[in-house]
Amino acid sequence: MLFTNGTEGSLMVSMNKLYNLKNPFQGTAKKVLCLCSAGLLRSPTAALVLSSEPFNFNTRAAGVNDEYALITVDEALLAWADEIVVMEIYMKMDLLDKGCKKPIICLDIKDDFDYRDPVLVELIKMKYKEKSKGVDIVQTKRLNDSKADKKPNRVRAKRSKTS
Repeated sequence: MLFTNGTEGSLMVSMNKLYNLKNPFQGTAKKVLCLCSAGLLRSPTAALVLSSEPFNFNTRAAGVNDEYALITVDEALLAWADEIVVMEIYMKMDLLDKGCKKPIICLDIKDDFDYRDPVLVELIKMKYKEKSKGVDIVQTKRLNDSKADKKPNRVRAKRSKTS
């Protein structure tokens, strides 16, 4: 069901989103939502960087501008995230004005880069380490590793052969 016009379809989509907020198969890594204006260049690059070593976070990327973003930040994404990384201060201020209670880290990176630009990648690494004050990556990784043994096991249903 890609497109829905009726309330029943919309209700099902909402119920699925609510379930996925706490889906246990996501693992125990910190969930970081990366935001930029359109969600096309800076925030996907940040999501890539922060999902890799040494961070290893569970990341998503979205845009804050309804007119340009393919994936616009919504309440479900905000509820999903443990932490939000924004590229510019106005994005942080907008989230705070809307009552966001999640930790928000502003990297202060202007919209002057291509997707996965090597300079942007290094800038994101440097600024995240600098601005995430007090976040010990090694400690976070150890915490994630200790929680890993509590990870639920997937049970796959066996298909019965029919003639």
